[in-house]
Amino acid sequence: KQVLVHFDLKGAPPKADFYDAAFPLLRKLGATGVLMEYEDMFPYWGALKALSAKNAYNRSELAHILSVAHKNNLKVVPLVQTFGHLEFALKLHEFIELRELSDSPQALCPSLNSSLGLVKTMLDQVLSLHPDTEYVHIGCDEVYSLGRCPRCEERLQLPGTSRDTLFLDHVKSVAQHVVRAGVRPIMWDDMLRGMEPDSVRRWNASQLVDLMVWSYTPNISKDLDAKIWDKYSQFGGVWVASAFKGATGAKQLLPDIGYHLKNHHSWLRALEDHGQSWPLRGIALTGWQRYDHFATLCELFPASIPSLAANLVYLQRGRLDTPELHSIKALLGCNRPIPVFGHTDAHFLFCRFPGAKVLTGVQQLTGLLRQKQIMEKNSNYVGWLGSYNIRHLFGSPDHVRDATRNLSELLGTANHLQRFLGDALSEVYDSYTVAEWMGIFLEPVLRQLNLLDQQTQDLLNINTWPRRPLETTN
Repeated sequence: KQVLVHFDLKGAPPKADFYDAAFPLLRKLGATGVLMEYEDMFPYWGALKALSAKNAYNRSELAHILSVAHKNNLKVVPLVQTFGHLEFALKLHEFIELRELSDSPQALCPSLNSSLGLVKTMLDQVLSLHPDTEYVHIGCDEVYSLGRCPRCEERLQLPGTSRDTLFLDHVKSVAQHVVRAGVRPIMWDDMLRGMEPDSVRRWNASQLVDLMVWSYTPNISKDLDAKIWDKYSQFGGVWVASAFKGATGAKQLLPDIGYHLKNHHSWLRALEDHGQSWPLRGIALTGWQRYDHFATLCELFPASIPSLAANLVYLQRGRLDTPELHSIKALLGCNRPIPVFGHTDAHFLFCRFPGAKVLTGVQQLTGLLRQKQIMEKNSNYVGWLGSYNIRHLFGSPDHVRDATRNLSELLGTANHLQRFLGDALSEVYDSYTVAEWMGIFLEPVLRQLNLLDQQTQDLLNINTWPRRPLETTN
């Protein structure tokens, strides 16, 4: 079976040369391919040029990435959103008329010929630069606003038309376009989960498209009951999708390896029980980098390589005991076995895999945040360093000093991390990603600590204090 590793490039896209070291490692860990969700990092051209981010890969960079994948015997499956999660296109003025809802760029209207024209052109351009691909993933998940625009509401008045048929008709048109290009389409499954089996059967496209069934929780049976396993058996090919990062919070710094291992354990058990009913083609380990186009960044890929390694090895061997952990330790060049339960930051790892300095810096940042939180929960801090005390410069010097005993150390760590992480991130990412990540995760902490340091000095510079009340009234 195929084992794909997902690169979610709508956030923190690595430099093209990062793949030179990353792809050989993926192959050693057991991956057979990569699922490349380019979004706005693909070098669109012509009428679609505005879809590309200003720092998108150019054609030579993309060709280099594909060449490195080929050299490492990794299949490349491009992912192109063709229904929901088209925010990167529908946010633009040029495509505003294609929205299902005028005030939301989340999904396009399936009742417009120009909607189909847009996604066909996107697919044509992506496939033209992936001439050897066997598959293309056409997305189609989380189409939340389906059937709500005036055009779709009018269609819903027609006999035999429902929200389900609006969805299925659009997907069938997209899938047929891909098949005519000699490529097998894959789609996400979630929009089919609530449909009646007969609706899917009458669709008569289940042999055209493979289904990718996703669940990222420690107990996938809550998402996928027995009826779903039966319903999906009619498809010509089925993939499953797990997660090694990006599934436990929109602003996480490090993945919870134990959580993701439970997800893979749940998948293996489910496939043992039900997998015979599916024409299973493989699994994709997703690694979401943003929850959608507008969301903040979550766990960075280099900081998640220990999680990816642990889950890939677990999938292959069905266990993660001492021999497996020592094998991973050697492959990643780590100073100790990976801690599989509890967050990685609780057990500092020092490794030598591609981008390992990012992991080192992120672990140090999580330690800094933990120490900052301990300081802020201290009774001296809570009782004598509140905003009222600071505003009126009214605080006990003894308690203020006790409350901020570790402040200078925290500031020193934050200033060190500003330099260290700036350098570490720059080895993997362009300056735009470095600036975004630092602006989200480190710079606010540094500002808070510097402000607290100034406020503390202001409080300690006071040697006499006024009679109460401190507030004055007119």
